[in-house]
Amino acid sequence: MGHQAQVSLSKTVCFLGCESVDCESIASDVVAAGFRISGTFNDAQSFETFIARSGANPVVVIIVDDRTENQLGQIGKICARHVFPVLALLKSCNETLAIRALEAGAQSILVRPANSEAIYSALMTAILQRARQSKLEAEIDGLKNKLAERKLIDRAKGILMSSMNISEVEAFRLMQRQSQEQSRPMVDIAKAIISTSELLERAGRLQKA
Repeated sequence: MGHQAQVSLSKTVCFLGCESVDCESIASDVVAAGFRISGTFNDAQSFETFIARSGANPVVVIIVDDRTENQLGQIGKICARHVFPVLALLKSCNETLAIRALEAGAQSILVRPANSEAIYSALMTAILQRARQSKLEAEIDGLKNKLAERKLIDRAKGILMSSMNISEVEAFRLMQRQSQEQSRPMVDIAKAIISTSELLERAGRLQKA
């Protein structure tokens, strides 16, 4: 059986863009759900200042109401700048608004009023969804890096094939042998070949000038 990656649970919550009465009405249930409230903020700037100073990694709860565009924009900015789980707290059942909040980047939706059990479920869903997204993003970055390395290796093979009049297999084996003898990754050998080729090309152009 494969081993599942352990998820680092953030047990702190920040409220963003909500009035004090909104926060007070749900704060006790958040605490009852086993979470600690680390701050409430009326604007994004004060929130960002707090994060920069504290290094906190909270679940961010944003109340989405009649100021929809501003709050959806805040969700998008937080998801672009940080890896925090985001819970969109709706004041009523509104499917269109819920979909828009999710499209903006929220990992979970909760409709008020809600008890501590529902709050716990929504917060945990946000945390786990954010963890899955982070893992997927890391895998995509890894694939992009591998593709970039493959392109460099292919380019280096082409240089060797052209300059030494050898086959693709021979070029690959030559690079592979250099990689083994020098204990360096194949992509580093490819970069060295490309750099040398570009240097020779520049030197040739200077001689002709």
